Amino acid sequence: ARRQVALAHDDGAVHRDGGDAPAIEPGATEVILGALDVLDRSSQVGPIVVGWADLVADVDTGSDTTFLAAVSRHQRLHRVAGVFDWVLPDVAAAVERLDRADRRGRLTPRERVRAAGALDAAADLLVSGGQADSALGVRAVADRVRAGAPAPEPVDAVDRLLVAADALAHGDDGGWDLLEAVLGDASPTGTWSGPGPDGRRLGHDLAASAALVLAVRSLLVAERDDGLDLLPTFPPTWFGGGIELHDAPTAWGRLSYGVRWHGPRPAVLWEVEVHEGLEPPVLRAPGLDPTWRSSEPRGEALLAEVAPPEGIDLYRHVPDHPDIDPEMRRPGADPGPPPAQLPEGGSFS
Repeated sequence: ARRQVALAHDDGAVHRDGGDAPAIEPGATEVILGALDVLDRSSQVGPIVVGWADLVADVDTGSDTTFLAAVSRHQRLHRVAGVFDWVLPDVAAAVERLDRADRRGRLTPRERVRAAGALDAAADLLVSGGQADSALGVRAVADRVRAGAPAPEPVDAVDRLLVAADALAHGDDGGWDLLEAVLGDASPTGTWSGPGPDGRRLGHDLAASAALVLAVRSLLVAERDDGLDLLPTFPPTWFGGGIELHDAPTAWGRLSYGVRWHGPRPAVLWEVEVHEGLEPPVLRAPGLDPTWRSSEPRGEALLAEVAPPEGIDLYRHVPDHPDIDPEMRRPGADPGPPPAQLPEGGSFS
């Protein structure tokens, strides 16, 4: 299956509707920037996160959440020299404002969910920049914010796709079911509507398209503290099919891998161009073989047998045609002479 995904960028900002929506819209801006980052469009994202202050008219919890999520993903994936030191004061200020807003009870349940995720991302950013002690404090704030209220039920496609992405990254098969359900809700042109200005709906929500990119990326690879999970969730419909990922930016470096099948056993070939200063990550493929792992930056391995999905006839004997060249015939019993021909003018009666 193939699907085209439309994303828009005007060199200075991204917009949910491709042009007129606000340049900073929590729940949309960071999703679109995240999709561009995982698609290796760092040159389009970098100027936005570095020049964030120029986009913000009034700093509030929404803009702080969006900034932390966007800048953290961008820098962890691409490790652009000088960016961490440049944004660190703004990161610290955003964390402090979110902490204060939570203590004063100013966050709605939906804002809590987004703020907790953004604070987790900021903590990961601080760890990658050698600020492990500061990261512990930020994680404590994130845990407190997350515990403040239950997560609201996702309604729009973008939120449902983000829930699916998180589930898929953590090996939850329910994420695949949700992804299929949202894909089934798409328009005939493969788009979803979304919230627009003044209560009107957008016919084509680019944030939902971006969330689809993130969901598919979660199917292919997910970051862990010590490495990368390849195919953390393996969809049953992918059984026996080839899979390839090329030069994907990750928190550990650029990842390329392919999966080929030898009957019911998948073989994986991989290469990781590790970020400078990092050790090679631990690679796993829990959706295929939970027992396999490797710390080699490149290699290949034949994994354990994967049970075929229900209803798939993995082995079906196809007899040789009687007229096949004997040298091409597989070893085995002689198939015998061909059946007798009907006489001229014969019938089946």
